[in-house]
Amino acid sequence: MTSRWTLSRGELIGLPVEVVASTDPGLVRVAGRVVDETKNTIVVRLGDGRESVVPKNVARFRFGRGGEAQEIDGRVIAFRPEDRPKRIRIKNLRDDSNASNEEEGREEAEGPGPGR
Repeated sequence: MTSRWTLSRGELIGLPVEVVASTDPGLVRVAGRVVDETKNTIVVRLGDGRESVVPKNVARFRFGRGGEAQEIDGRVIAFRPEDRPKRIRIKNLRDDSNASNEEEGREEAEGPGPGR
């Protein structure tokens, strides 16, 4: 049985990673293990032992864990690692409240439907 894991809140160090898209073509297909992370970068140890520093704000990453893979835009995780759980939780709460406000606005704009 596989479990869904939340990448945006978890620890990235030690996970296999691949850059799947970037505004810098030289970063695409950089793959290895995350060995360090800062607010703006992820350090990837490549297969040959070298390390590559990848800016989060220009790349889309694919992280693996337990046979599963998740892709995430680097801008979504561009926080200090220790702040990520709190920042993501606050953002998700804001997004949820915006979604419910949009639903209410849509109902008001559409007016009552048939039989209401």
